Amino acid sequence: MRIKNSQASLKNIVASRTKELGDNLKRLNLALTSAGQVWFELNVQSGEILFGGQYEELSEYMPGDIQTTLAQWLEKIHPDDLESVSNKYQKALIAGIPFELEYRRKDKDGNWLWIHTSCEFTESDAHKKPLWCTGVHTNISQRKKIELRDNARSAVLEKLLKGEPLNIILEHIVNFIEQEQTGSLCSVLLVNAQGTHLNAGFSSSRIPDDYNEAVDGIEIGDGVGSCGTAAFTKKRVIVENIQTHSYWTNFKALAAKAQLAACWSEPIIGSNNQLLGTFAIYQRKPSIPTEHDFKLLEFAVQLSVIAIERNLSDKKIKLSSRVFSDTNEGLMITDTTGKIIDINPAFTRTTGYSRHEVLGQTPNILSSDKQSPAFFIEMWQNLIEQGHWYGEVWNKKKNGELFAARLSISSLTNDDDDTLHYVGLFSDITEIKQQQQKLELMAHYDMLTKLPNRSLLADRFRSSIAHSKRTDTMFGVCFLDLDNFKPVNDSYGHDIGDQLLIAVAQRLKTNIRDEDTASRQGGDEFVLLLGDIESFDHCNEILQRINYFLAQPYIIAGHTFNISVSIGVTLYPGDDADLDTLLRHADYSMYQAKLAGKNRFHLFNPEHDQLTIKKHLQLDEIQQALSNNEFVLYYQPKINMKSGEVFGAEALIRWLHPEKGLIPPLEFLPIIEGSELENRIGDWVINEALKQIVAWQNQRIFIEVSVNIASYHLLSSAFLTQLENALVSHPNLNSKYLQLEILESSALGDLNTIRNILNTCQDVLGVNIALDDFGTGYSSLTHLKNLPANTIKIDQYFVKNMLDDPDDYAIINGVLALADSFNREVIAEGVETTEHGLMLLNMGCYAAQGYGIARPMPASEFPNWLHNYTPNQQWLDSGI
Repeated sequence: MRIKNSQASLKNIVASRTKELGDNLKRLNLALTSAGQVWFELNVQSGEILFGGQYEELSEYMPGDIQTTLAQWLEKIHPDDLESVSNKYQKALIAGIPFELEYRRKDKDGNWLWIHTSCEFTESDAHKKPLWCTGVHTNISQRKKIELRDNARSAVLEKLLKGEPLNIILEHIVNFIEQEQTGSLCSVLLVNAQGTHLNAGFSSSRIPDDYNEAVDGIEIGDGVGSCGTAAFTKKRVIVENIQTHSYWTNFKALAAKAQLAACWSEPIIGSNNQLLGTFAIYQRKPSIPTEHDFKLLEFAVQLSVIAIERNLSDKKIKLSSRVFSDTNEGLMITDTTGKIIDINPAFTRTTGYSRHEVLGQTPNILSSDKQSPAFFIEMWQNLIEQGHWYGEVWNKKKNGELFAARLSISSLTNDDDDTLHYVGLFSDITEIKQQQQKLELMAHYDMLTKLPNRSLLADRFRSSIAHSKRTDTMFGVCFLDLDNFKPVNDSYGHDIGDQLLIAVAQRLKTNIRDEDTASRQGGDEFVLLLGDIESFDHCNEILQRINYFLAQPYIIAGHTFNISVSIGVTLYPGDDADLDTLLRHADYSMYQAKLAGKNRFHLFNPEHDQLTIKKHLQLDEIQQALSNNEFVLYYQPKINMKSGEVFGAEALIRWLHPEKGLIPPLEFLPIIEGSELENRIGDWVINEALKQIVAWQNQRIFIEVSVNIASYHLLSSAFLTQLENALVSHPNLNSKYLQLEILESSALGDLNTIRNILNTCQDVLGVNIALDDFGTGYSSLTHLKNLPANTIKIDQYFVKNMLDDPDDYAIINGVLALADSFNREVIAEGVETTEHGLMLLNMGCYAAQGYGIARPMPASEFPNWLHNYTPNQQWLDSGI
């Protein structure tokens, strides 16, 4: 009985102790789990692992997924840590000593946990070879993250202290984030100086180069990707799926090519709320950030702010240092008492004073005594009231030499607006001041002739007006232009030309009165102001004397030059206007003197001179048009109405103006009438017509072309020679294809001379002659009898009215009778309708031209017109 009782008591004691041990074990496991720890036992021989406590909570694995062998355990260790863990374990196993490990293991979601393992061998065999290992795993992820971030921050600060480039520091930040968040790809973009675009800062090496190049310089704007939008809004932008988000509409293909599926972008905002850039984390799969990701992104931005702001600060410091040391302007800094505390090298180069010579001195060391005390009182007043002063001063160098300086003084203040220092910045402008003196001389005098220039002339003009009003006298404004000066320049060179201008200027100064002013306007143009003019005769006397002396021979460098001058003059107050207007009037009058034969003067006459100058300008424009090949010939066909044959064309000049378009001849031919230009244009028409005849004959078009010849051209001494030369230049052309049309009215002059010229044209040169506008002259019968014309043209005025006016009909009938009597061909111009043609056919006139047949056309269109021409059937069927 006692034995049974003892056994029962023993069982109770064992059960109680077992329960107590189990409770203690539970409390131990709970304590370990609460501390992020779990104990384990490892069978060294089999590799089996036994875990205690809530291991699944530590490892974040489901119970069925727990690795129960050493091999399985090692498979989940980070590849970068595996070798170190294996080596330490093997060394401890061989030595049979305790060991500790820190490494990363992957949890069930693929995240890396930091684990600390503390272990010792608790049982060995007879050979002291370990059999069991007991230890504790501790989840140190949170502590490790804090530690790693502290290390990362310290590393960034260390790199900044070493002065490493910004891109190296950004690379360190990017690498840290990518290590912390496996699979992420990071990119830093920096805002440009204008704050309008984002430029590349540093990107993950796993982001393709073409993607980085594409986003380099991306615009800051709403909806411009994640980064452009984050920079624009200064707010975090999370894009879970790039391919479906509107911000990425223009970048979807680019992101897809780079295998980027999600983008989380955080603006990098500086301490003064200034945008510095963006930090972006990309993912390969569509995803949204966890709370841990947000904190990691914020940490990356914090580090980036430190790095970027330090970089900007360093740049400013370096720039300030460069400005201080490298600027060409002298710089000195004083304290509030005015004592110099620093200077830059340019100060020494300019003044000759070294740094140790001026430290502790005041700027008075540079005083030249050229500024009055009042000058410095005003300077200090501006400095005190406005905080700055700017002006020019004369200073003295160490060697006593004076120099002009452009000086700027500014006060430097603290946050409480208390002045701490004064900074003076100056540059040596002595050469500039000397140049200004030269420029002032140049501003009033012509540098070649030393005569007053236009600026000083304007001052003298104002004085002359005031004097004229006080004394009630006139003064003259004269414009002088040397005659034939250009050939001197062209033949002897500009040096000789300049010496000639100097000689002319000297004669002007010698031959004008004290109250007069001679001025050079440029080139070979001069202006005179003649004061106290009593009358027109008085003005004439002065100008005659000037003309005489200026026209005397000039001997320059052994060459004799006979140069005269043309002068235009206008008198004030009769011509009451400003200087520019008076000069223009005098210039007009000078042109009149040129046109009248040069070496003379001309008094301004407003009405007459305006018309003359206008014509002169028009002639110049037409002359320029001839030089620029702006004239063209149009051709109006001539036909035989009875047979339908096209036998000729009249060449009619047109002006193809570059701005005004096609100008008809009546708008410019009257202007050149009776001028040499009329002859030149006439020669041009003949040559162009001959070229066209040859061109058409090369196309198998054989027709007669007529050109109009003005009487002034016809009577010119060179006409026959020019015509012969033109024909000779086309040796294969039969001259019968050229017809000269002479206005009947032009024969009212020297009839015998004209007859001789036309006989030569017809008999010697072989060209045909036509009398144009026949019937409008006073002596048509005489002309028909005495002039060797092959053809007479009935004026379009008569043709136009012949259907309604019996007199015009009678005139045409009479012309046809005369032509028949003198055996001349007849052509009617101005045929506009079928009825006109029918009546002319009925009267016996078969040849015609006019709008009813064809309008004048460019030469290029004539062959096509000829090919498509269909004769008027009513004319063909008239039976006449």
